[in-house]
Amino acid sequence: MKRLISIFLITIICFSSAILGCSENGNTANNGKLKIITTVFPLYDFARSIGGECVSVTTLIPAGGDSHSFEPTPKDIINIKNCDLFIYIGGESDSYIEDILSSLDKKPQTLVMTDYIDLSPLKSNDHDHGDSDHDYKSTQLDEHIWTSPNNCRIICNAIRNTLSEIDPNSKEYYHTNAAIYDKKLEKLDMDISQLVETIQSKVLIFGDRFPFLYFAERYGFEYFSAFPGCGGHSEPSAATVSNLIEIAESYGVSAIFYTETSNGNAAKAIAEHTGAKAVMLHSCHNITSDEYKNGVTYFSLMENNLKTLKEAFSVAAD
Repeated sequence: MKRLISIFLITIICFSSAILGCSENGNTANNGKLKIITTVFPLYDFARSIGGECVSVTTLIPAGGDSHSFEPTPKDIINIKNCDLFIYIGGESDSYIEDILSSLDKKPQTLVMTDYIDLSPLKSNDHDHGDSDHDYKSTQLDEHIWTSPNNCRIICNAIRNTLSEIDPNSKEYYHTNAAIYDKKLEKLDMDISQLVETIQSKVLIFGDRFPFLYFAERYGFEYFSAFPGCGGHSEPSAATVSNLIEIAESYGVSAIFYTETSNGNAAKAIAEHTGAKAVMLHSCHNITSDEYKNGVTYFSLMENNLKTLKEAFSVAAD
């Protein structure tokens, strides 16, 4: 009886997929769905939103994992080999991906975001940090391209077109989903732009790493941080914290920011000395196991960031 029920359920799923416009191209082990693997959470969320019922999407880096220290297992490599589409950012931190792909006798189709978006160099000056011993390199490029919703629109168009090429029978379905998603990204971009217009002093001070370069560039923020980018750094030195306190006081900022991966101690220390409040902004780089269980999305994280920014800049905006 259980076997009959299972067969019946599988039949319904396949039938539903056909109705929704999904062809049976791709990996048959996924009930005809295209098997997609992405590296970071934003790419995962974009792919599942555009692919819908026609795709099965997983992330190479699991929820709660750290992309800066992640090491793929033999099972991960086998999964990459057998997937229909592998999506990653490209750049220095993804160099291990190139090593994996070059070692495979059978390579999946790949989609590399650096083919569509030029990476910006991390900017460093005396105000960004007080350390002389950190490992910043002027040639290092920032890979957190998704912090700008406008970049995400380009990413999603690339995903839509690639899925349509792999599975042309479902092209209309992918284009419909992508159009709906693009409208949401357009609105998010507009909402952030409208907020920024009300802010008198457009300054972001992070007592932490700074994975928001593309966000700052898109919306015209000046920024200062303990460390550039999002590399593996320890706590900032006393000199760095002191320097950021001086900058915060000179601009009269009402908030000092930190990211979701930080304990926020440096930001809290700076905030305490300046009378500001310590505020967390989510970089959307990855999510925790609890966030995954609660069904968070790129939009829910960014909309919460928007709410946080409204509250953080309320003093300056009044």
